[in-house]
Amino acid sequence: MNESTIAVKLLTLFASGGTFEGIVADLPMFKTQIESAHDWMKTAGRCSAMEIAERATWLRELILQKEEAIKRRDFDLAAELRAEECALYESLGFTKPIGGTWHTHLHVGIDKQIRDLSALLYDANAA
Repeated sequence: MNESTIAVKLLTLFASGGTFEGIVADLPMFKTQIESAHDWMKTAGRCSAMEIAERATWLRELILQKEEAIKRRDFDLAAELRAEECALYESLGFTKPIGGTWHTHLHVGIDKQIRDLSALLYDANAA
């Protein structure tokens, strides 16, 4: 497993309201891998930790706006918001987001996301 896989999970956690410090505090045994994935994101996105946090906040807003547009059946707006979402992902060195990011943000709490990240990191270390 590479840093970008973990970084995608981190970005989703950040967009859901999690913080880097909180994630490391919850998963201290994986601090090195979390820091490495965060550093990967900073390098790939050519940005600081603060800018990652700002982009994660913007991602949260895009997801919520897109959800509202879909509920209102404003598919043109939803498509525009999806394009912005893809551009944001690409700005951090990722390919376009998959539906799992949208679903996770809207329906999976931070505690469950941290447990899922822990399992992912544990499996990566066991391999």
